[in-house]
Amino acid sequence: MGSIARGWELVDTKVVEQTDGGNGTKTTSWVETTIRRAVEGTNARKGESAVLGTVDQAEEDEGKQSINGSNLHAVGMFPLYGNRVRFLLSDGTLAEEEFAARKVKTPTKEYFEKLLDETVTPHKVKILSYNWLTYYRANERRAAEFVHKQRIFLAGDAAHCHSPMGGQGLNTGLQDSYNLAWKIAMVLKGIAPLSIVDSYSAERIPIADEIIHLSAKNLVLFVSENYFFYQVRKYGLTLLSYILPYLPTGVGGPTFAMLGLRYYENSVNKEHISQRYASTSPASIGSRAPDDFVYPLTTDSTPVRLYNLMDTLCAFHILVFAADHLVQDKSLKNTLFANVEHYQGSWLTRWPGTRASTANGVKEMKATSQFMVHVISHHGLDATTVGDNYLRKESGYGRMYLDSEGGDLHKRYGITAKGGIVVVRPDTHISYRVETFGKAAWEDVDGYFRSTLFIS
Repeated sequence: MGSIARGWELVDTKVVEQTDGGNGTKTTSWVETTIRRAVEGTNARKGESAVLGTVDQAEEDEGKQSINGSNLHAVGMFPLYGNRVRFLLSDGTLAEEEFAARKVKTPTKEYFEKLLDETVTPHKVKILSYNWLTYYRANERRAAEFVHKQRIFLAGDAAHCHSPMGGQGLNTGLQDSYNLAWKIAMVLKGIAPLSIVDSYSAERIPIADEIIHLSAKNLVLFVSENYFFYQVRKYGLTLLSYILPYLPTGVGGPTFAMLGLRYYENSVNKEHISQRYASTSPASIGSRAPDDFVYPLTTDSTPVRLYNLMDTLCAFHILVFAADHLVQDKSLKNTLFANVEHYQGSWLTRWPGTRASTANGVKEMKATSQFMVHVISHHGLDATTVGDNYLRKESGYGRMYLDSEGGDLHKRYGITAKGGIVVVRPDTHISYRVETFGKAAWEDVDGYFRSTLFIS
């Protein structure tokens, strides 16, 4: 056993050999390494105690989610399947000496039903059968780092943990993976330098800290025996199911929705060298790309969500906002599409991504663009005046779309009358933006990719 830097401890390393079940001639060997990570934060919150378990409830109780009874405790009931629910039942707070003297124990059915009855009175909840019960105390901690020597990565519960209040645990883990996966994929494809994975830790640690803090506040609200918090639970949670459908989503949504999180400048997210764009402005660097409907430029246009256009795996999406320039001067389209074809073609040549393709039963690797280009114009551009060769452009290869009549998408991206180009990362966060969409703007975008990705 030995130290391998910054709080990571090498616990064990051994060679593992496995022989296949056939004739015994094929043996696979690998090195199995066990590493203990350094963690920061408290191992457990001192004070709260709760009973956690899953039970089958009576049919007449289905649909109940949160009840506050006369003892100022709270119970949350989370439907699983059929009539099975998960219970989180507050068992009050513990004094410091009680916490220190606590012993590991399993709550009995009798004690659980007594506590449940006291908590839901004057309501009634009938338990038909038990799956399991245990005492639960929330842990609040995270790893000191999520990336070690660009070889070891932590995500989800291995990197951070907190109470289930608010339901952010699964979402945070998925977003960890979403942030990391495309970076590893681009390194393996030879598109990005290995150093790009360091941005994973830099971007996700602040998010983990924010979620731990939010979950801690939610837990206090749930377990507190303060009369004010009791009233908030009693009436707030009752109204929540009616309010939720009307809450905004995305950047303007509530914090617990986790759709408004943002990252900041680093080796991937870069401000233009001379065009400073305020971090509080719409669609700023590092923020999640806004979504809205656009209209394909055809004679019979059916709206499509922008996010549906950006579903190519492990690809940057270059959004070209033309404002009303193509409406006012239709000859600009020739210059625009010359730039699209030139730069997208050069990026594909310089960074040729690959994907598996099957044709006539034969599997082969084919080149695929890691850079998809979408052109978005103000409403008013007439499809009949554009030309068939432009209308036939494939999605992601310069196909043209119209914004709404009010220019909603241009507004959500903070695009002025000059137009602009916005680069969206594979995980739908904005990594670069520049005003206008002329030759100089395309050169700036090309410079961004050259400074960010691997140059062979």
